[in-house]
Amino acid sequence: MVNDVSREGFRWIKLWQFFRLFLPKNRRVLMRMEKVGGLNFEVLEAIAGKKYKGVIFDFDETLAPNYGQILDENFELIRGLVAAGMKVVIFSNMKESERYDELKKLGVKVHKTIYPKPDVRGFKECCEMMELSSSEVLMVGDNLMTDGGAMNAGIDFVLVSPIPTKENFRMNRLVQKTMRKIVNSL
Repeated sequence: MVNDVSREGFRWIKLWQFFRLFLPKNRRVLMRMEKVGGLNFEVLEAIAGKKYKGVIFDFDETLAPNYGQILDENFELIRGLVAAGMKVVIFSNMKESERYDELKKLGVKVHKTIYPKPDVRGFKECCEMMELSSSEVLMVGDNLMTDGGAMNAGIDFVLVSPIPTKENFRMNRLVQKTMRKIVNSL
């Protein structure tokens, strides 16, 4: 078992991913959505021309406010996916916390790794946890710079708008939001 550590903050691989995003081919997401609750796998599978067997979710600002609890509608979506036989993994750059406990009771796995998103190795480990190939998996996240690294691993990516969060000023979040604005304006 891997000892869980925070993967937040500056990493060279995040800076490399930021510069990669200036090339249009590195920003081609499967779909952009306002919120996770609007996910419709029939539509996504029709667009992609394939069936998904697993999904990787980012947690903060995708399923929950930053450092907050998962939104009820997102919990119900995941409950429905698991009940339908979809394999689900949470892959966050934050350390695992009790916020994931209810999801784990549903059979959702939480990936602990030394590799921060956007490192391809972390996404590949998620696929291995689900015993699926990258072509059978979908990534859902709010950040092209980190979550978008899934595309480098051959995983289709759905970009959702971040859940608004009341938070204390933190330089890391300011830098992420500024970079997100730059990339989204390209």
